[in-house]
Amino acid sequence: MRSCLALGVVVGACGGNGAEGPAPATRGPVSGYESLVDSLRAAGVEVEDAGETAPPFLSVPARVARAEGDLVQVYAYPDSTAMDAEARGISRDGFTVGGRRVAWLGPPHFHRRGRLLVLHIGDRARVARALEAIFGPPFAGPSAARDSTGG
Repeated sequence: MRSCLALGVVVGACGGNGAEGPAPATRGPVSGYESLVDSLRAAGVEVEDAGETAPPFLSVPARVARAEGDLVQVYAYPDSTAMDAEARGISRDGFTVGGRRVAWLGPPHFHRRGRLLVLHIGDRARVARALEAIFGPPFAGPSAARDSTGG
């Protein structure tokens, strides 16, 4: 299963800057992988299923999608308390997860809502805008770290 994660990280790093048009702001009800994929598609993002992965630094497996060449991993926890506990182990810059330093091959952007933790690896602007419309700004990743330092 680790090979899917590595492949997805490589795929996420291969995309361009994604200077596509804006994604519509649709903060719809997203309760799992399928509803997230539906919301991304409704925002005009091309999405395809990429299987599952179980990285060693998170306690639940993820459903994986490729969104315009970027990787989107959806971790569904039993409840929001379990998700919040795990999210607390993610550093502000997104490069340390569960006490382990992760060498992503693209910029990580972590989002959360309810029982879902969503990791977007890549730099496609349309994907980032769509995820922000659904979840709000990332709580961890390069942009979250910049925002917390004022620059």
